[in-house]
Amino acid sequence: MNPSTTPLARRLLAATGAAAIAAASLLTAVSPASATPPTSGHIPPGLAKKAAADGTVPVLVELNVTTTSTYVTKGSEQAAIVHARKDLVASLGHRPAALKTSKTMPMVAFHATPEDLEALDTAQTVESVIEDQEVELAGTTWNGSPAGQQLPQQWDFKQIRANTATNNGYKGAGQLVAVIDTGVQANNPYLSGRVAYEACFSTTTPGSGSNAGQCPNGTNVSYGAGASRPCAYSYSCSHGTHVAHTAAGAYGVASGAKIIAINAAHRGVDAKGNPAPLFYYSDMTWALNYVYGLKVNHGVKVAAVNMSIGGGNYTGYCDGVAHDGTTAPGLLGQWFDSLRSVGIAPVVSSGNDGQAAAVGAPACFRSAISVGNTTLTPNGVDAVYAGSNSNSTLDLLAPGTDICSAVPTNLDNDGTANGWQCGWIGTSMAAPQVAGAIAVLRGYWPGSSINQVERALKESGRGVYDSRNGITRSRIDVWAGVNRLYQISKGA
Repeated sequence: MNPSTTPLARRLLAATGAAAIAAASLLTAVSPASATPPTSGHIPPGLAKKAAADGTVPVLVELNVTTTSTYVTKGSEQAAIVHARKDLVASLGHRPAALKTSKTMPMVAFHATPEDLEALDTAQTVESVIEDQEVELAGTTWNGSPAGQQLPQQWDFKQIRANTATNNGYKGAGQLVAVIDTGVQANNPYLSGRVAYEACFSTTTPGSGSNAGQCPNGTNVSYGAGASRPCAYSYSCSHGTHVAHTAAGAYGVASGAKIIAINAAHRGVDAKGNPAPLFYYSDMTWALNYVYGLKVNHGVKVAAVNMSIGGGNYTGYCDGVAHDGTTAPGLLGQWFDSLRSVGIAPVVSSGNDGQAAAVGAPACFRSAISVGNTTLTPNGVDAVYAGSNSNSTLDLLAPGTDICSAVPTNLDNDGTANGWQCGWIGTSMAAPQVAGAIAVLRGYWPGSSINQVERALKESGRGVYDSRNGITRSRIDVWAGVNRLYQISKGA
């Protein structure tokens, strides 16, 4: 099955004008798919074999409902989604545990047994069935807190001249940055009063001990105060808080902006067998749908969404790449198109595999703003960090080495419980600097388009040459970006 020819791909292309269709195998899967002959109905190759081997397989099911947009607002279409979902449950003969639903998307997600797959294969209410894979964080290392570094005096804030923009009153006031990650400690002393919205999309996995979800209220989907509370089973659970503060915390790039904190992680196991936050493709899709809805339904001024998630190594744009049908089509890429169409910039870290000719996914989607990581030489000159992924599709650079930011007070890992920590390294740290910069520029000129803001950052930043591949990209300069956006606003 070529993802660009799936019914969902065709419908969303018609609705959004998206040019990009790719596959969830563009993301690094925890368990690679096993090829099996295709079935005669809806089930792609490999799923039945996985379900037989593991007892269940996570699936994302597209319902046979015609919609006129990516985000369904028409009452008649929402009613059709509900009706199709009821028919689906009836065809299965039971309501699956932890069934994830949406009235604004014609989709459901759950862990299907072999018997469920047989029913899905012939169900008339089903349009397509795709595997709902797990992916990991983009990857981050921690060097410990270098001597002399403190949160209020972090080097990156000054290097990108966010301090100059702040001192001149450009702090992203009135704008919001969505952080889809491992959750955010909203009452952290450096984030207190800055988290405006919270949500959680965290699917239960088989063997987790119960059918209850992994959101704080014990379900798979949660909204409101406390919903984005970070997990505590791994030090990686502090990742989302660190990212959120870098973008829009007390000493963040856009210190006048607010945060939409979204926990899209669930408890999984990393390659070493240790507990680790992982992300289902469906949970990330539900999160993007939520952010889009805040903008179009409630007028929330979302400037950017930050995703420091993904993996894999792709040498070019990954839109339209053909796959074997075992994995989901590029819904993230399609949602990125939709987000951009309403003025929300999708910012994604490029990955940390040290690749000089490849970036990870979903950074490789055309509509993503992909970000690499810079450091400083001993002489204080900008340089691309050796572990940062790069290729010709990379959009921007930002500091991502020895970064100070907030962390949950119970997970700061250095015994001080002071709510912040230095020494973090990764493109995960660079991406939120760009997301924060976009909020600052949009705060200056709310009517600017994402293309104009992206152009301003690219044309005003300091060019940094990557000796590994001969590519030069702009390391963002927030103050220069504000000035360049002013020129663009005047037609220059």
